[in-house]
Amino acid sequence: MKKLILSSAVALIMGSGLTPPVMADTHVNPFLSEYTNKYKIPPFEDIKISDFIPAIKAGIEEQKGNMFAITANRATPDFENTILPLENLSPILDRVSSVFYHYDSALSTEEFATMADEAIPLLNEASNQLNLNEQLFQKIKYVYDNRDKQSLNAVQKRVVEKYYKEFVERGAALPADKKEQLVKVNDELSKLFIQYNKNLLNATNSFFITVYDKEDLSGLPESSIAQAAEEAKARGLDGLWVFTLHGPSRLPVLQNADNRGLREAIYKGYTNLASYGDCNNYPVIEKIVKLRAEKAKIMGFDNFAQMMTSRVMAKTPEAATNLLLQVFEPAVKRSHEEVADMQAIVDAENGGFKIAPWDYYYYAGKVKKQKYDLDESEVRPYFSLDNVLKGLFGAAEKLYGIKMIPMPDAPKYMNEVNVYEVVDSKTGEHVAVFMTDYFPRASKRQGAWMEQIQSCGLYEDGNRRPIVYNVGNFTRPAGDAPALLTIDEVETTFHEFGHALQGILSRAPYRSIAGTNVDRDYVELCSQINEHWAFEPEVLKLSLIHI
Repeated sequence: MKKLILSSAVALIMGSGLTPPVMADTHVNPFLSEYTNKYKIPPFEDIKISDFIPAIKAGIEEQKGNMFAITANRATPDFENTILPLENLSPILDRVSSVFYHYDSALSTEEFATMADEAIPLLNEASNQLNLNEQLFQKIKYVYDNRDKQSLNAVQKRVVEKYYKEFVERGAALPADKKEQLVKVNDELSKLFIQYNKNLLNATNSFFITVYDKEDLSGLPESSIAQAAEEAKARGLDGLWVFTLHGPSRLPVLQNADNRGLREAIYKGYTNLASYGDCNNYPVIEKIVKLRAEKAKIMGFDNFAQMMTSRVMAKTPEAATNLLLQVFEPAVKRSHEEVADMQAIVDAENGGFKIAPWDYYYYAGKVKKQKYDLDESEVRPYFSLDNVLKGLFGAAEKLYGIKMIPMPDAPKYMNEVNVYEVVDSKTGEHVAVFMTDYFPRASKRQGAWMEQIQSCGLYEDGNRRPIVYNVGNFTRPAGDAPALLTIDEVETTFHEFGHALQGILSRAPYRSIAGTNVDRDYVELCSQINEHWAFEPEVLKLSLIHI
């Protein structure tokens, strides 16, 4: 009835020759000004996909203006007039790019992906105008060359050295013709990376296996069967079961399915991912390899491996190879022993086949059961996600004196995202904002990772504390049942939280060296350390609770 009345009203206006009132667009691009909420969390509910491109363009112009202010300054280059302004070169670009890259990994909808095709070249432009600016580089170089003559503390000197090193690594010291070549190669590479990730995501989402007979589900845990039934229902296949290549669907099949054909189908689907058809990444990879070789030559290296290892402790490809071989040879020997154990079980069961890759997970479980009386499917009900987080947060409070307080009303880009304020457990002082996004969806890439939406350090309005994410792809809860984690997923949760802690606990005064903005050699240290707390008895008392 309301629709009819409205239509009649519009017809009356049009028929009378009157012009209907134009509705004013009251939407304000959130990226163009500082966020107004207490901890500067991006106002996700107010962000539209259409906001990204205008904000990126505005950020590029802001960056240009601030770069000119640095290069036009006739005073002798020093930390205050050259390095410090780089910390806040474009607040607009900082805001929009931090959300853009997070969405690109965790919320890459079709609409977003279409926009990203336009955004990536613009972001590359911003990067090139910064990293290859000759006047700016000469000022940075002057500060670097005279760093021991200036009144710099150890932290400031580290910041200067980091900026100089990064500018050189990005081509700032190259002659003009080489810079031009580098820009072209970088632009091509960025387009190829976009295509690669698109192909990977599309291939992952397009592959599925439908099971018609419940007998083919033998061995699978009830939670996995329930999840497959829900997936089938969502696709209009009520009464059937659908398995995908997302980790929570794929891994239980490889680990538990008695049906060898089902395991083989899932395994081959995953290992041949994006290898054929419209999503074929082989041509993309070939182009990437050639362009990386070209980039290395432009930068003065014999090959890409040489260029990459020069930036880390290994220094040479040979040193890296030697380290890998030290691990590789005993690992291969051990893997042969494990396969022999698996084959022995196959033979004892009169399986009549030779162990293949799609059998490894399944028979590794049987070996554990036989040798150690360990059945991971029986352990899983003890590790609900909620209880694991109790253990995770409890360990952090004991070790570092921080407490996680839920923020149910905080901005979030998905309802299933959880937001916490991290506070000092003794003083109540604000330490950081921590967010979790643990379940898979079609718009999210696979794996688990940590991100900094905002690092600590000096901003245009003063010092700020971090905003940090942990993202995963754990099995969704089925119905009213809680989300249950495997032992590997428990370890992954602690690992990624180790990265988060590096961001949360950072006290660096400058953003360029805060949190995970460290050398690649070091970035995995905190996560590796935190893994080891996962199965400590004190932690297990909190997280190991049978549901």
